[in-house]
Amino acid sequence: MAYLIYLLIFASYFSSIILLYAPGSISYTQLSLVLAILSTLCILFKIISKRFNIKLFARSVFVSISLVGCYALTSILFNRSDEWYNSFFLVLLGQTVPLILVSSLISSDEGSISLLKKISPFFAILFTIVSVFVSISHSGDYGLAGNADANIDYQKTSYLAAYAASLCMYFILNFNNFAWFPFVRKKIVKLVFCVLLFVNFLTTLMSGGRGGVMTFVALIILFIYLKGKKSSSVKKIIFYTFFIVFGIVLIFQYLETNSSNYGGGLARLLLFVQEGDSSGRDKLLVSALKWISDSPIIGHGLGSVFFTLGIFSHNIFLDILIETGLLGLIVFLTFIFKTLKKGISLLKINFSESIWLFLFVDGFVMDLFSDYYIGGFPWISAFVIMNSRYLLHKSLLYTTKSKYVEN
Repeated sequence: MAYLIYLLIFASYFSSIILLYAPGSISYTQLSLVLAILSTLCILFKIISKRFNIKLFARSVFVSISLVGCYALTSILFNRSDEWYNSFFLVLLGQTVPLILVSSLISSDEGSISLLKKISPFFAILFTIVSVFVSISHSGDYGLAGNADANIDYQKTSYLAAYAASLCMYFILNFNNFAWFPFVRKKIVKLVFCVLLFVNFLTTLMSGGRGGVMTFVALIILFIYLKGKKSSSVKKIIFYTFFIVFGIVLIFQYLETNSSNYGGGLARLLLFVQEGDSSGRDKLLVSALKWISDSPIIGHGLGSVFFTLGIFSHNIFLDILIETGLLGLIVFLTFIFKTLKKGISLLKINFSESIWLFLFVDGFVMDLFSDYYIGGFPWISAFVIMNSRYLLHKSLLYTTKSKYVEN
């Protein structure tokens, strides 16, 4: 099930990678259907084997049913449906719900959790290789995007590189305090991943996805913060911060000077920095504010952005305000802050649990700039697992204290 989590989280990227090297072999829909079937089988196996936390799974089932029910109700209220709405309804049913349920089940399985951490460096290498290959081998209207049929455009390339970078950061931070596979425990491997980290930043800039760049910046901030939590040396923290910032400035300056060599992807990013080009999202913002003002307290219903804006606003907070109003936003922010607090608390128990913070930032920052939050798979999975593992550890701690008092 550990492998299934990664496949569910990065399904669209895996389908794109397959199509890049074997065009026409499989579609994203077909891959999602296979993953939905695998998820169902794994869930049934777990239930039959009774090796899961019933309370945590029951919560996930309740959340999943609530999401599906509220989403389906919106089309009834509007008395119509459209392609975007139906598309994300299928995503909700075929990927989001299975991801929530599988994440909940896997959170109490220490063996699967350990395997998830151990295989993260290999996904970092895979994503790095693919994103670099696409960036250096294609250019044109898609801006270093690769074959349009493979659907690895500039945004997907930049996010793929950012995801790879997050897993590199996780490996570097936990190199000495986690039982990795024997062949990745050598110090030279840690140096290689430091190099891969800068390669991924270069790729993120070259591909030109603005959300990818912002995701990378957020990940660097998280990396420095976690380094500070782990190390008591102020000098080391200052050195790492200076080294990273200096490297970023140097690379960006070089690319800006030589932008003509890197095609449309970087040019698009530079246009945004220099001229504030919004690619039409300023118009979406105006329209979003209008719909928010029409129902500011309770919103228009889950999935209603497709009936109001016609498409998601490319910002998670705007979408939530349109769909659930201020009440929904307050509930959402409360859950987010509590989840991050729980994720940080988990570090005190086991620092290798920081992988969930990296996956959370990966998906959450992406949803601040693109995509619809129901499809924000990295942060949804991390959200479920961080909450579940915090409750499990808290319960274990309470049981241990109770036994100590009784004795």
